[in-house]
Amino acid sequence: VAFGRSRIDLALDHAELIRAAGVMATRSYSAFSFVAMHVRYLFGELGVRGDLQLLATSLMAPLEAPVLEQQVRIESVSLDRVHDAWVDLARRIVEG
Repeated sequence: VAFGRSRIDLALDHAELIRAAGVMATRSYSAFSFVAMHVRYLFGELGVRGDLQLLATSLMAPLEAPVLEQQVRIESVSLDRVHDAWVDLARRIVEG
């Protein structure tokens, strides 16, 4: 839960900088791989079953800056709603 909130806040707080750098729709493969590995590790610790690689990618996709910008800044979805929906997704994966 804390992971999601911090990623949401980080992506939105730095979205302008990411956009200005011209990499808004791309991500660093190394950075993404490291975070995905961390999420897979957490899944393992929690006993999550299934394709952990794809589950980790699915859980992290809504945390990408372009997605968050669209939801929060264009569609006016509240930050709390975005976070709550992400927590719901995470719990569904973990409780599977």
